[in-house]
Amino acid sequence: MIQKIKQKSYFAVLIVMFITCFLACKDGEENVPFSLSTKLLRLTPSEVKNIELTSGSGSFTLTNENESIVKATIIGNNLHIEALSHGIAHLTIKDNESLEQDILTILVSEVVTPLPKDVVIENHILKQWPINSIPANGKIVLPEGIEGIGVEVFMKTPIKEIVFPSTLKFIAQDAFAYCNALQSIVFPEGIDSIGEGAFYQCHKLEHLVVPKTLVHIAPNAFAQCTSLQNVVLQEGLPMLGESMFQGCTSLAHITLPKSIKTLKDNVFNKCSSLEDIELPEGITKIEKTMFRDCNKLNNVKLPASLLIIDDDAFEGCKSLSKIEFPENLEIIERRAFSGCSALTSVTLPSKIKAVSGGVFQECTALTSVVLPASVNLIHNRAFQNCKNLSSINIPEGVSVIDIATFLNCTSLENIVLPSTLTDIKLNAFTGCSKLATVTIMANTPPNTVKTSFAKTPLNKTLKVPSQSIEAYKNANWEAHGFKNIMSNH
Repeated sequence: MIQKIKQKSYFAVLIVMFITCFLACKDGEENVPFSLSTKLLRLTPSEVKNIELTSGSGSFTLTNENESIVKATIIGNNLHIEALSHGIAHLTIKDNESLEQDILTILVSEVVTPLPKDVVIENHILKQWPINSIPANGKIVLPEGIEGIGVEVFMKTPIKEIVFPSTLKFIAQDAFAYCNALQSIVFPEGIDSIGEGAFYQCHKLEHLVVPKTLVHIAPNAFAQCTSLQNVVLQEGLPMLGESMFQGCTSLAHITLPKSIKTLKDNVFNKCSSLEDIELPEGITKIEKTMFRDCNKLNNVKLPASLLIIDDDAFEGCKSLSKIEFPENLEIIERRAFSGCSALTSVTLPSKIKAVSGGVFQECTALTSVVLPASVNLIHNRAFQNCKNLSSINIPEGVSVIDIATFLNCTSLENIVLPSTLTDIKLNAFTGCSKLATVTIMANTPPNTVKTSFAKTPLNKTLKVPSQSIEAYKNANWEAHGFKNIMSNH
């Protein structure tokens, strides 16, 4: 009996020890830190790869920072990856229970083009690739390690497609200028500089992806790329260079990242298909000729941060029918909206002090203008040839109606001029063929010249302060065609 009890006790101890060991092993398994079996993966475009997630809880969250390079999904414990285009992608996989995470770096690259003997690479910079060494299919895949492409390396060659290495940092002046067969470009993350005219007049270039690391863009980088219609600007990009897209006549739409704070001169000049644009907050100045001759531009949203619109910024935007200025805008420079022949009305914000020369000249559909009380200067030709202008106020403080300010404003019938007025210059109202009544609040007759009111009706009415009627008659205002000089009260 005692022997049987000892045997039962022995088996009980074994069972307890087994259960304890099993639980300990299980706990140990649960506490194994989550990690990926590989940290770096090399693929070619269109290649598919499956990676089994062998550690962790089995519940994961995936973050893909580069969806244009790879497509990735997690189903159960399987990470499915499809390479889309060359470049470097980073996948972050997080264990939803332990909150541990790991990162998989994926390098997508194509089979490198064999380097012909006459190709020159010095100090990681591609210096020479002769035209007779361009492959028959026009495609070149550059090897990893190249950091720069030198001046005029591929200029005027029949190259159709270029695959840049992930190590590329810069492309020098005219490197791909006049490459009329080049159709698509994807820059690697890490490139920071593009030289002047690098892709100038690449007439078949249709697609372009610009990474956030590109901080220096010299003038005319993509100017005159007349087939360019799809441009992706990545968030983080700080600026667009001078004349960057000048003459890109097929570019109809473009979205500017919020990170952009600087747009250089002439960026979208002569983008004749561009229809709409929204400028991000933080931009304080629209530089010279930025949208000049964008004939189809009809919708512009300006940021609240905007302070200055520079010379000729929207000149010749013939489809622009309205524009809303932000309250903080302080300066609109010369000819900024000249030739905007669809613009119908304008209200300038309260911080504007001067109406610059020719700013709204040739705005032939403009019917009304509202100037704030802050305006004290109206420069020459500001409203020249605004043939439908019928309503405008001239604020107190304005002392001069400058040369040709209202030249050929053929719908202007009445105008009130302030008490501060001292001079009406050459051709100020010449050609205002419907001008019937001019009211002047100044006690002292302003100085005029012979052509201040040339080619206006000869039976106009002049209304002035009652105590100044004789002074105006003595100043020979009748010679300007004012047959009736009467009190303005």
